[in-house]
Amino acid sequence: MSLSSLHRIAAATMCAAIAAGLCATASVVAVPNTIPPRPAFAIPGGSGGPDAQPAPIAAGVAPIADRLAHASSDQGAVLAQQNCAACHGWVQGAPSGVGPNLFGIVGRPVASLTSFQYSSAVSALGGRWSPDRLDTWLLNPQAMAPGTLMGFAGLPDPQQRADLIAFLQKQAPKPGESPANAAAFETLVAKADPKAGAELVAGQCSACHTVDKDGGPGAGPALWGVFGRGIAQGSDFSYSPALSAHHGTWTVATLGEWLAGPQTFAPGTRMGFPGIADPAARANVVAYLKTLHP
Repeated sequence: MSLSSLHRIAAATMCAAIAAGLCATASVVAVPNTIPPRPAFAIPGGSGGPDAQPAPIAAGVAPIADRLAHASSDQGAVLAQQNCAACHGWVQGAPSGVGPNLFGIVGRPVASLTSFQYSSAVSALGGRWSPDRLDTWLLNPQAMAPGTLMGFAGLPDPQQRADLIAFLQKQAPKPGESPANAAAFETLVAKADPKAGAELVAGQCSACHTVDKDGGPGAGPALWGVFGRGIAQGSDFSYSPALSAHHGTWTVATLGEWLAGPQTFAPGTRMGFPGIADPAARANVVAYLKTLHP
């Protein structure tokens, strides 16, 4: 190879390097490499725990709490009928369909209805369905729980999501209501599975209560013999004034009402348990408690 050819190759290489450098400089000027002030979406499982996930809303969109302040539950009912009714119901005590019953969904633990078989993707989320998390879910279920069986594409409109969540918030027992007194709940208990109830008690109650015949009270009263026992009586336990103010006995109705929401049944009770939203699950627990008797 001649010396002139080597000079031409060296000159071409130098020109290419200069051109690449100029292009890189221009790209940085045109598109600065800066971190955006707010992420475009949330990544499930991020810092702060499952309940702390922010809604994946674009910058400039109001947080869900602000949107809920002027949301329309009536419009949310229309959206629920259009987008959810094919797979979900929201009538208290109704069985789940293709998707779980949405009655009491706001504040309910994720994947907690025993009457429905959730996908592993949703079961792995943990936490509760707060308005923030519902906002995240309703925007794009697949992004929040990759692999979920839910085929819903999501609601891109932020206010529509708020309207739908406002509607779902209304699908819950109202203060002063006694949902467990309905004949339907009595029927549920008659057909309930005590073994499933025992599993629920072991998972959700055993930290505070004992169920053995000779078991004493712990953080809460012993549950042996609770069915038919006077409310706030027996088991050598110091009850709160809120519960002691109740009279009567622990029947199917009163146990069901208590399990639906202890704070609603006895406002001011020391029991921090939020309740069991699913009537079928409550019925299973009551059926099991009926067996804890001589």
